[in-house]
Amino acid sequence: MQLKLSKFNFSIYKTLFYSSLIINYISGIVLYDSTTGLDWEKYSNTVFYFLGYSTNIIDPQGALYFSIISKLIILFNTGEQLLVSDVVQSFNFLLFIFGIYGIKKLLYKNYFESKIIYLSLTVLCYFPPVWYLRLTMKPEIFAFSLFPWIIYFLDLYFEKRKINFLIASITSISLVLTLKASIAGMVIFCLLIAYSKEILNLKNNFKILVGVVSTTLILIFENYKNLGLWIFEKRMSIEQFGETITFYEWDNRANIQFFTNIDIKNLLENPFKYLHSDSFFSITALDTLSDYFGFFWNHQENNNLISFNRVQFTENFLIQSFLPMYLSIIFSITFYFVIFLFIISKDKNWKLLSFPFLGMLILIINSLGFPSNNFNPQTGDTFKVHYYSFLVSFSFVYLVALFGRLFKKYKFVIFLLIPFFLISMGFPKSTNDNYYEKIEERFSISYSCGLQKNDSNICKNESDYFQNNSIFPEYQIIPQRKSLVFNYLSLIIFLLNLFPKNTTRFKLKLNY
Repeated sequence: MQLKLSKFNFSIYKTLFYSSLIINYISGIVLYDSTTGLDWEKYSNTVFYFLGYSTNIIDPQGALYFSIISKLIILFNTGEQLLVSDVVQSFNFLLFIFGIYGIKKLLYKNYFESKIIYLSLTVLCYFPPVWYLRLTMKPEIFAFSLFPWIIYFLDLYFEKRKINFLIASITSISLVLTLKASIAGMVIFCLLIAYSKEILNLKNNFKILVGVVSTTLILIFENYKNLGLWIFEKRMSIEQFGETITFYEWDNRANIQFFTNIDIKNLLENPFKYLHSDSFFSITALDTLSDYFGFFWNHQENNNLISFNRVQFTENFLIQSFLPMYLSIIFSITFYFVIFLFIISKDKNWKLLSFPFLGMLILIINSLGFPSNNFNPQTGDTFKVHYYSFLVSFSFVYLVALFGRLFKKYKFVIFLLIPFFLISMGFPKSTNDNYYEKIEERFSISYSCGLQKNDSNICKNESDYFQNNSIFPEYQIIPQRKSLVFNYLSLIIFLLNLFPKNTTRFKLKLNY
């Protein structure tokens, strides 16, 4: 009887996880338009470039990611704004699932119980930095998908020294290091901390070092040959479709006061966009959950239903206006402080939990002018949490799993984080016919036009609520002429080594 009850409880945890995945995907598709999101104007021209348009690359980062996006647009033969958003979010969701599965494998390997794993992954589905990743056409989601596998395969290689683990480690590391300069710096720092002993033992680990360096250099050179810029280069101005786009605002360096300024009074009284551009502490506290820079659940456009119809829990002005911000401040301070305690106590898990701080460190170094100036003193947006959200998400889910193991009898309390996160993103929504009519129409655009490829007017023209025009000037898909042979080959080799036939299975005694 007890065994049946235990299996039933396990089924509940598993069902909650898979339900959360579905909710995560559908909510993004229906409530948010990725073509209005963070850095869309900056990176969409890389997609245009891979589609065959004659555009100038602003930033050469994420070549493989944007190349795949362009191929999917060709595959689905669409240029309509909302349908391109669906393509981006669908691909991001596949990457998200792949990263989730890597985290799951890593947690199993570290002997966490199945219930705790599914509980942790369920909470992760509602974690706002994960939504940052899922909703945005930027290569950070690719880093999220591969980073857990890097840790997983490196652990296996250093334990067993098998060739398949070596190949998987080399290819996954090289793919991540060539996604984006900031991502490369963060991952290198994380690996230096996590595997300091192995790195110092060069004699035994010479193969993996040579493999990573040589493969990474090949991929970097291929990206340069295709895009005309090295991964650390960027243009300060470009001509695109007859318009000049400039980025001189970021040609500055942060001063020391930016990192030492902690004004709690101003943070609590004015938690609004750009009012804290002089404080690293305030930006981090506000942007971890509450979208301080206003690109997601605070981004009010017709196509972004996620930013409207928030339930007002009270008539109190402070709670109505500041509740999401206050929740973000409370969570951020608590989260980073707990990680700090693990670090200074030298807990055996401190290295994996320290990754968000290493992400911050890379942004700090970059803001100080290395390898080039990259700081806008008017906004402070070099320190968007999105840039290291793949590390925040990884450490967060690991921390949740640790608490689930430590407080096993009370692990269900962790589910209380879900409403905490939802409120910080503007949920629940007020119920009115107009809002749900918009949701129904947005869903019908994705279903009727995307899945069924219907040629009805709703797919091509403005609907009653949504701007659904082509994102391409004089829309025409041109066959892709650019090819990232070695990038795709490395990705295929990595995928082929995910489930080798001779891998020794871990025999875990899990209490279901």
